[in-house]
Amino acid sequence: MKKALFLFMLLLVLASCDNYMKLKIKFDGKTNIMPRSAVMYEDTVIGTVERVETDEKSSTVYVLINPDYRKRMNTGTMFFRVKEKESEKVMVLFNDKDEYDLLVDGQAVDGMEEFMYHVAKVAKGITEKVREFFQSKEWTDFQSSITEKINRAYETAKDEFGEDAKEVREDIDKFIKDMDEKYGKDIGEKIREFADSLLKEEDKK
Repeated sequence: MKKALFLFMLLLVLASCDNYMKLKIKFDGKTNIMPRSAVMYEDTVIGTVERVETDEKSSTVYVLINPDYRKRMNTGTMFFRVKEKESEKVMVLFNDKDEYDLLVDGQAVDGMEEFMYHVAKVAKGITEKVREFFQSKEWTDFQSSITEKINRAYETAKDEFGEDAKEVREDIDKFIKDMDEKYGKDIGEKIREFADSLLKEEDKK
């Protein structure tokens, strides 16, 4: 009797796991996200990390999403990696508008950095133009380029630093102006926050 009950409970667990939605979240660079860590929406656990594959250039985080949230997983849903003590966790922000297509099991989605999580969370009225920008190649290329330039500026001799820093600021100002014209003026402040955060991080070193 006990054996039959155990098998019945095991079948229920397996059936429940089959209903979980499987997604692959791709992040740039290495990650400290650990298998079996929680996938969170605000303070609610909505899934778990199944496994993580990483190399020098990127990381793929395989997650299982609770069936209750399957219908909210669409192409407007955003996935982030957010620092938590010595590790990282996956945070999710939903967009429940009907215009987005539902994600399917096994689908690969792009993840974003912690900075973007705070931008999107604060800017609840974020426009589609702003969302489009932060998912664009222009933003990805800018992050990579400006980070490299700032690092290079801080590696120069002190008498050369002022000129390098000035050039970095000019590049930031030009980029903000170009993106304001294309996407609207809502994003300029957030771009500058990102650049300023990099400068502050270098100042601490």
